[in-house]
Parts: sequence; C-alpha cells; structure tokens
Amino acid sequence: MRCKYGTGKLLGEGTYADIREAINMDTGQVYACKIMEKRYMRDKWEMVNNEIEVLNRLSNDHPNIVTLHDYFESPNHLYLCFDLCKGGDLFSRISSKGPYPEAAAASLIHTILSAVQYIHDAGIVHGDLKPENLLFRTAADAAAHSGSDGIVIADFGLSRLVGENPRPIKSASGTLPYMAPETLRGAHGKPVDIWAMGVITYYILVGYPAFHRSLPSSSSPSPSSSSPSSAQSQSRQSTEEHNAAITEEHKSAILARDVRFPEEEWGGFSHAARGFVEACLVLEAGERPEAGELLRHSWLASIGRESPPNASRTEEMDLPPEVREVLDERLDGDRCEDDKTPTQKEIRRECDSRDSSSSDRHRTTLPRQRTEPASLERALS
Repeated sequence: MRCKYGTGKLLGEGTYADIREAINMDTGQVYACKIMEKRYMRDKWEMVNNEIEVLNRLSNDHPNIVTLHDYFESPNHLYLCFDLCKGGDLFSRISSKGPYPEAAAASLIHTILSAVQYIHDAGIVHGDLKPENLLFRTAADAAAHSGSDGIVIADFGLSRLVGENPRPIKSASGTLPYMAPETLRGAHGKPVDIWAMGVITYYILVGYPAFHRSLPSSSSPSPSSSSPSSAQSQSRQSTEEHNAAITEEHKSAILARDVRFPEEEWGGFSHAARGFVEACLVLEAGERPEAGELLRHSWLASIGRESPPNASRTEEMDLPPEVREVLDERLDGDRCEDDKTPTQKEIRRECDSRDSSSSDRHRTTLPRQRTEPASLERALS
C-alpha cells in the first residue's frame, strides 16, 4: 500500500524514537510524526498502545490537548502523527526568556489547568506533566511575554485510563522534579497531576522547580599520582556520586514536602500566588484539591472575567446600577455594531423597555462542535 506521508526535517530525538515533520501527500497538511523503531520497543509496546488509546479519547476535543491525527506501522517502524507545534516547549521558552510576570503566569496556568480538568473528567491521568511536555503551537505564542491560549499538553506515553473508581497505578514513573510523593512510593492517581501543576507554577514564576536542590561540588581527585585515564575515571565516578546525592536530596525534599519560598525571589509576588502553589502541594494525595476546585482559587478566579476595555469610563461615573448595566452593555464591542457612546435619552429608553425576564440580558455560548477523528490507515493490533 502506498504511504501517503513524506517525512521532512528532524524536530527531535529520543531514546527509541525520532520526531520529524511529515506531510500528507493528499492534503498538504504538515504534522509532527513520532517514528519508533520496533527493534528498540521490546518493553515499550504497552506504553505506545496506551498513548494511542488515551489520545483516541481526547483528540479533537480540547484546543489545549495535542491531537493524534493518524497512526500506522511498517515492517520496521511505528508512526504517530500529531499536531505540528512550531513554538517549542515551555522549558525552552523560560530558559531563553526567563520566568513569566505573575499575571501572565496566572493566565497560562489557568489555560493548562482547564485542560487537566478535561483530561481528569475523561477518566485519565497524564502522569508526566512538566514544562517539556507543554508545547506552543506557534513561535508567536512562545514569544509573547504573557499568558497564551496557544499552549497544548503533549506526550501521553505515561498516561493511564482510571475510570470512575480508579485503582492506584503501581509504577513509579514520571520525571523526578515533578513527581508527587505517592509516585515515589509506587502508587498514584489523578492527584499526581495536581502536584505537578504546583511545581510547574513555581517554575513559571521563579525559573526553577519547587524542590530543586544543589550540593557543594565534590573536590576533584588529585591527578599527581594517577594516569590520565585513571583521573578521568575518578572524575566520572565523582560526578555520578554527586548527581546521585542530589537525586536523594531531591527525593527527600519531595517526600517531606520541604518547599521553600525565598523572600528575595517570592517577595514580589502576591500571597494568592504562593497560596495556589501550596494548595497544589498538599502532602496527602486524598486531601489535594481537584482541578475544578483549583480553577476557583482566588489567584485564578478573575482570569477571563476582566472588564471590557471601555468599562473604566463607567467606573469613573456615579451612576445608578440599572443605568450602569445598560451603559456597560452598549460599550461592550461584542454587543453593539459601533463604538458610539449612547446618549442619556437612549439609556433611559432602554432602561424603561426592560422587563423582568433575565434571559435577554445574557449571551448564550453555543457548545463547541465536535470534530470526528481522522480516519486511520491501519489500527494496531
């Protein structure tokens, strides 16, 4: 059967997979294609099949979750075609531009957490939320020094379906700086994603993870009595021991919930920002809030409910509530055909014409149309 895709430039490399641009020869649409060599996947098939199953449930349903458009296999390779996100990941963006301002960070976290809530409502645990798995759709999304709706959650390789009555997942998987205490003990569920959101928020605000630890550098071995190869071996061993010590310090900090807020870095942030991080980093998984509860946290509660740009004009005037309501609606660009400020006569006329029904006062948002998933060339057995 003719392959309908042509591969392009290399986008990234992993232990057992490469990511390349892939163009659909029939439509001209360009995707990011994960190409996996089967000979390196002896213990990875469960993870890949799980990722496909999870994304078949989520794809096309949420703008901030990566879409799996197609998957198929050849005798030697397995191919997964995803959205092409050209803006890079959140980790690279913060590494190059630094942390976000607080208001922009709150907006970004609100967007990501809304997607996490959707994932959890679908009975799924992501299991590996971290800045490297948060991708920007475009370079403009990444370049903006503000919150962005153009960010998507990707890499569902460690995700799990947990259903209505989730059982603990008996595997310690994920990335250490973002792991929850229960993950280190070998069992976890949806609350691990909430813990990770707390660490990510900390990282977005100050530029490093919440439980980052460092140790004094080990002294270098003296080369005087050692051959060059022996010195290199000792240096490598010293580095490995140093890294292992840092790892143990990191694990201990997570298990003890030893999170610190240095005044020199956190003094400029609101109490609500710190409170949000602490709300995510609750030691006992069962006491951690759910995503929907966190979306109502005071730090995020006002996101998306800002006043229209012209509303300040009404706030400066001492007007009766019913007059202020009419004026606000007329100044809202979504409710009127022009930007003309209404006259007092028009305001009185509109106030007088109002009845007791509230249905005419509020706009109704139609549900987002569901798009059917793309047809697949060949399903995995």
